[in-house]
Amino acid sequence: MVVEMRLHKDVARLLKDHGYDLVISRTTGTYNPATGKVETTITTQETFRGLFVNYLSEDIDGTSVLATDRKLLLRADTQSMIPEPGDKVGSTVSIIRVQKIQSGDTIIGYVCQTRG
Repeated sequence: MVVEMRLHKDVARLLKDHGYDLVISRTTGTYNPATGKVETTITTQETFRGLFVNYLSEDIDGTSVLATDRKLLLRADTQSMIPEPGDKVGSTVSIIRVQKIQSGDTIIGYVCQTRG
């Protein structure tokens, strides 16, 4: 319990001191097989506190992680939306992969691989 609270405070302080507000959006729709098109698209947005960091050179393999990819650390405790692959950060950056920072059952933050 003490370690969990400490980790939670460390992530919160890091993002408070160095993070900034980022809008993450998710567009969903229903595929209509008769028309072959996606219809009734809905865009959901939420503002997260986050921080972009570069990958270490040894993490870049050119296939799963490209040289232009970046990690995005997001605070989780004040959000209702959970980031998913395919979500957009701003208008051009896509979330590729999401990992939880978790202590016990408590999700403290997310580390997202981003591209774009």
